[in-house]
Amino acid sequence: MSYAGHGGCPLPPAARAFYLSTVDATQLKDKVCKRLFRHRALVADLLRGYVPGRWVRGIDFATLRRMPTEYVGRGGRSRFGDGLWLAGLRDGRQVMPMVEVQSGPDPAMAARMAAYVGMAYESLTPAARGPGGRYPAVLPMVVYTGRTQWTAAAALRDQVDPVEGLAGYVAGRRYERLDLCTVAEDDPRERNRLAVLSQLTGGRSLADMVEVLAAAARWLRPDGADADDDSSLFTDYLDWTKVLLPQLEMAVTPDGVTLEWRELMEELTVLEARAREWPQEWLEQGRSEGIEQGRSEGIEQGQRALLGRLAARRFGAAAGERLAAALAEVRDPSRLEAVGDLVLECATEAELLGELNGKLA
Repeated sequence: MSYAGHGGCPLPPAARAFYLSTVDATQLKDKVCKRLFRHRALVADLLRGYVPGRWVRGIDFATLRRMPTEYVGRGGRSRFGDGLWLAGLRDGRQVMPMVEVQSGPDPAMAARMAAYVGMAYESLTPAARGPGGRYPAVLPMVVYTGRTQWTAAAALRDQVDPVEGLAGYVAGRRYERLDLCTVAEDDPRERNRLAVLSQLTGGRSLADMVEVLAAAARWLRPDGADADDDSSLFTDYLDWTKVLLPQLEMAVTPDGVTLEWRELMEELTVLEARAREWPQEWLEQGRSEGIEQGRSEGIEQGQRALLGRLAARRFGAAAGERLAAALAEVRDPSRLEAVGDLVLECATEAELLGELNGKLA
């Protein structure tokens, strides 16, 4: 099934203006990320590859199923969570992984997670409980998509006054945290759906993300056991790339629409083309900016500023700052021009900085 604007085509101007006026970038990012953690296969790979504890080996993943995320208390109060799952262990007990997505640190996160756990228990029907009506054990997890350091407390007891005799009433109210930007760098996994999401989130350029998507497409087959889920998951991977790189100006797939594998590969082809076109577009735009800046600040200074911006766009802000520092004393326009070629040709920041000395010698 296709939809207007799919395949990488920008929305018509009027439709895009309406779209951007009703859904801001943060809301769209949160929406797509929540969709990602509604995929059974991705949550299964998260548990298999990134959750500590021997108990994970006892999960019967065939029983993993999504639970309602509207938690309704006895007094009629309700709150909406991001993801709640139920799975059986091979010994007959049950576990309930709970996923909350955060784009920034929340000082009240420990209290929020404690409240979600309580309301999730209160909302469980008798059929969802284990033998004897016992509650499933809960694993509260926060999936962090931001790039700044997480500063919120991981346990409620760390935020509660330590009154003697009362500590036991809050002990253990904690959550696991998964930092998407760094987890794949620390422990890369092959053929793991969560690792793909992590690599996309930590990608420094569209070219990085296209490489990750192309590699995933080779093993996320449209005819496997999880074919329908994997096709839908790949749609959400593409949408995640679009919301992380808003300058793409590509429409996000509406909820409830499933694209065929052929259509998904067409979108990936469009992204590959954009990844090749962007560096040249940046260079042409930057040269124009550099000329204007050079008229008032000096040609060399304008060139250095341009190169710093190009490096920042390709490899991140820190790379741009390091390159600018390395070029601070360079005055020869021909050498600066050679560095511009390096910024476009090198695949990584490390390669760029490694080649830099030869160009400046």
